[in-house]
Amino acid sequence: MDKREYSWRVIAAMGDPEEIGRALQKHYSYFWLWVDRILLGLIVFILLGSLCLAPVHLGHAWQGMVARVYPMALVGEAARSWVDQELDLKTKVGSDILRIHAVGTEPNGRVHVFWCVYDERILGRTSQWSFFYEDCRGQEAECLNVAGLISKGEGASNHIDKVLVKAGDPYLTAVVARYGERITIEIPLTWEETP
Repeated sequence: MDKREYSWRVIAAMGDPEEIGRALQKHYSYFWLWVDRILLGLIVFILLGSLCLAPVHLGHAWQGMVARVYPMALVGEAARSWVDQELDLKTKVGSDILRIHAVGTEPNGRVHVFWCVYDERILGRTSQWSFFYEDCRGQEAECLNVAGLISKGEGASNHIDKVLVKAGDPYLTAVVARYGERITIEIPLTWEETP
C-alpha cells in the first residue's frame, strides 16, 4: 500500500469533517477563544508599556550611579568654580542617601553647598523630606530648602544651596526632618584669609 492510499484511508476512518467540527464546537466554545485573545492583548500591552518606560528606568539608574560615583558631573561648569573643597558627607534618610559633596565660601559670608540625594537601591526613587540650615543669617528664604524641590520619583537629584553665615564660622549645620526624626550634619567650612 502506498502513502497516498494510506492517508486517504486514515481520513476516511476519522469520519465526516463537518460532523467532527460540530462535535468540537460543542466541547470548545468561543468563550475560551476570546479569553485567549484578551490575554494575548494584555501581554502585548504590558510588553509595549515596559519598552516605553525602559528609558525612564535606565535614566534613573544612570543618575543614581553618577550621584554615587562622581556627583560633581551633575553640576554645571560655571558652578564648579565656586567649589573650595570637596567633601563626602553622607547620611541615610529612610531609604534615601543625602550626600553633601562640595562646599564653597565667599568673603561676604555666602556659602555654596553642593548636595545630592539618591535612593540606596539602584532603581529606587527618592522620597520627600525637609532639609534646612541652622546657623544662617539673613533672609529666611536663603536658609530654607524644602525637599519638595526633590521631585518624588527621581532616581537622583542634585542641588546647590546658597546660604548666608557669619564669615569665619568653622561649620554650617544642615538639618534633615522626616516623620518627626531630626538628623544634623555639620559641614566644615574653610575661609580664605584676606591680607
